[in-house]
Amino acid sequence: NTVYTLRNNILASRNCFNITQDNITIKGNGYSITGDPTLGNIGIFMKGRKNITLQDVRLVNFGNATGGAAVYFESVNDSIVSNITLENASRGINISNSYLVNISSITINNSQGDAIFIDGSQNVTIVNVTVTGTVSSANDVVFSGDSINGTTFIDTFLGKYDFGSTGGTMTFRKTGVGQISFLNAVSGSGGNLSDDVYISSNFAKINSSVSGLNKSANITLYNSPGVTIANPEIKRDGASCGNLCYNFTSLNATTVIFNVSYWTNYSIGEV
Repeated sequence: NTVYTLRNNILASRNCFNITQDNITIKGNGYSITGDPTLGNIGIFMKGRKNITLQDVRLVNFGNATGGAAVYFESVNDSIVSNITLENASRGINISNSYLVNISSITINNSQGDAIFIDGSQNVTIVNVTVTGTVSSANDVVFSGDSINGTTFIDTFLGKYDFGSTGGTMTFRKTGVGQISFLNAVSGSGGNLSDDVYISSNFAKINSSVSGLNKSANITLYNSPGVTIANPEIKRDGASCGNLCYNFTSLNATTVIFNVSYWTNYSIGEV
C-alpha cells in the first residue's frame, strides 16, 4: 500500500521503474519520463505483481527495433493504468499473461511498433484510449497467442488491427448508445477497427467481409426507438431479421437486447 509521487521530470538511460512489490501506486503528477531511443529499454516494468496503479504520467522514447516498451505488464493481475500519454515508443503498452487489467484515458502517439500488444491475457478493459500516428508497418492493437478472452473496448477508436488466427471473445461498447458482445472468439485483421465494428444510435454494424468478425453476438441498443413504435421488429440491413435474431427484452423497451447469428447491420424499426 505504498504511493510513489514524481516531483520532477526524469531522463532515463536504462529501464526506469521496475515494480517488485504488490499494492503499489505511481502518481506521475503530469511529469515526463524520457528514455533513450537508441536503447531497447522499458519505461515502467512489472512481473508477477497485483494491484498496481499507474497514473498521470507521460512516457517518451522507450524501446527501439530490438525491443522495449513504454509500459510492460508480465503476469500482472488486478491493475490499472489511467490518464497517461505514451509517445514515440517501440511498443506503447505490452500486456502478457495478465488478468483484470484496466487501461483508461490513455493517449498513444507515434508508436514505432504496435501501440497495444496483448499476449495470452484475459479480462483486459480498454476505455477511452486514443491511438494516433502508429507507423504503417505496425498496428494500433494486436492479439498474440490463445485464450485472449473477455477483452472489452469502451469508447475507444482504433485503426489498423490484428487479432490473429485464434483471437478471443470481446465486447465493444459506446457509452449510452450500444454494445456488441461476441459469444465466440473473433479473429482477423483490418485497417480500421472502429469502422469494422461500428455502433451508433439504433445501429450496430460489423464488416462481414472480415470473416473472423462475422460471428454470433448479443447486441444492446440504448434509448431504442421501439419505445415509440407500435409494432417494432429487429431489422437486418433494413429488412425483417426473422429467425436469424431473437430478443431477450421487449422490443418496446428503452434498452433492447437481442442475439444475432451473423452480420452485417442491425437496428429496431416498424414491422
